[in-house]
Amino acid sequence: MREDGRECDALRKVKITRGVAKFAEGSALIEVGDTKVMCTASVEDKVPQFLLGAGRGWVTAEYGMLPRATGERTVRESTRGRVGGRTHEIQRLIGRSMRSVVDLRALRGKTIWLDCDVLQADGGTRTAAITGGFVALVACLARMKRALLIERWPVRDFVAAASIGIVKGEPMVDLSYEEDSGAAVDMNVVVQDVDRAIDDIAALAVKVGGWVVSSSRDARYTGRISFRVPAEGLETAVDDVRALTVEVESESSTSQDVTDEYTDLQARIRNLEATEEALLALFDRADTVEAAIQVQTELTRVQGELERLEGRLNLLAQTSAFSLVNIRLRAEPSQMAVDAGGDMTLAIGETATFRATLEPPEGIDEFEIIWDFGDGSDLWVVWRTAATLVEGRRITAAASHSYRDEEGSPFIVTVEITGTGEGGVAEGEATLIATVSKIPVLEVFAGEAVRVEAGSRVRFSGTFTRPEGLDNLTYRWDFGDGSRPAEGALEAGVTVAEASHVYEHHRPTPFVATLIVTGESAAGEAEGRSSVAVQVVEAESWVIADWDAGETLRDSVRALSAVGIYGVRGLIWALALSPVWIVVVLAAFGAWRWRRRRS
Repeated sequence: MREDGRECDALRKVKITRGVAKFAEGSALIEVGDTKVMCTASVEDKVPQFLLGAGRGWVTAEYGMLPRATGERTVRESTRGRVGGRTHEIQRLIGRSMRSVVDLRALRGKTIWLDCDVLQADGGTRTAAITGGFVALVACLARMKRALLIERWPVRDFVAAASIGIVKGEPMVDLSYEEDSGAAVDMNVVVQDVDRAIDDIAALAVKVGGWVVSSSRDARYTGRISFRVPAEGLETAVDDVRALTVEVESESSTSQDVTDEYTDLQARIRNLEATEEALLALFDRADTVEAAIQVQTELTRVQGELERLEGRLNLLAQTSAFSLVNIRLRAEPSQMAVDAGGDMTLAIGETATFRATLEPPEGIDEFEIIWDFGDGSDLWVVWRTAATLVEGRRITAAASHSYRDEEGSPFIVTVEITGTGEGGVAEGEATLIATVSKIPVLEVFAGEAVRVEAGSRVRFSGTFTRPEGLDNLTYRWDFGDGSRPAEGALEAGVTVAEASHVYEHHRPTPFVATLIVTGESAAGEAEGRSSVAVQVVEAESWVIADWDAGETLRDSVRALSAVGIYGVRGLIWALALSPVWIVVVLAAFGAWRWRRRRS
């Protein structure tokens, strides 16, 4: 059970009042326990420079605390002349949280500003700002939808936030200020000069009554320092550290109640002290050497345990009185010129190759290149670069990516390059727009199957569609017999591709003639094709009323050939039997003469 009666997993009472600001497009006052945050949403009819022409909107946030939102008055950041690292970090966190649940394409050309002002702080101000900011954002979007400023509802999901910490070794949700104070603090910060910042932080720790536990400098651009400060001055010390930095990249705190352990140690120490006094009395009354040695052995053990517990007690007392601050420092990077290349127009599934050029400062020779393709896919990280023909300019290794669909197009492709070396740290960033679309579909019909005689001319007439966005159409008829294709350009409005061809030879299987139509689109080349079967048969002769002159001539030739063959054979037989025939003829002639004389 916690001090305010809540269980470890219980939130404080939450109350949200909408419409508290008269002029804002959306507003909400959120109360989480004693923490109160006013959130307003305002519409601006423009987008940041990097989104010009991208067809998207933007959601961003500002965060601040009123001077008396805390126990003591704090100076306004506007008076200091710069936004603190903690404030900048919280603003980025709120903006990222809102953008994660909003379809920015539905806000085309518009920016929504969320202003989150802490009226009263009792722990969990940033998480309350996220929850209240979302309510104000939804109210703003609903008003825009009613006014027809947006065409479709852009909210894809809901978002809310709560803080989590460890107290008495147990995780707890929605920490109050008391639970979150007296904590150990971990910070990641960006500074202009690591060496000078470590010295300044060390001086700061001593100034507020603390001391440096450890410090190190890993390189010219990174370092670490740990120090302790009085618990009551922790918030002031952390604020002073923030003022020394260019940016606070991350900050976390943990707290632990050591009251039970502290009380237990005190009781054990009192018992050991009593045991020590008793052993000393026994040692004084020991009348033999052996007894004295036994008492001395036990006395040594008790005194050792007593020293250990006293050391632990002192540590807990010190831990309770002094808070530990761990800081990791990174040098503020110099700017590096980076060019991501020209905008791209791609087809779905087409593999695109991305390369960036960079101009690193002198002394920067190691690089980490991170590509974010803008579609939620995994980041692509490369480390290799190569020199170019231009002095001082390098080019990155290629990164390849293909988009699976056009949902979300155009995509903002971002490349972030970090360079390190003797010259310190340099960073650069660039973007390009990748427009992904479907290639228009060309539907082609080559015609019905054709039957033609060998040597005859066949005419082909194929039709096709002309989808919008397709230009420079051409056609090619491939006749399937190894001859030269017929091809040409298609004028605007034409949807028929014609050609003619003569097949010189027939064959049992049909030829396949194919019509291929191609065109150019913004997403790439489109192609459509269709085929038609051409059955080429042997050429037929002249036929009249089922009388085929050619066939008749062939039959006549065959008949005459047969007659000739038989005639030759008869002649051969006649010659072979000539003696017999001569005898028969002479006999017949003699008989005829004899009959004539008698008559």
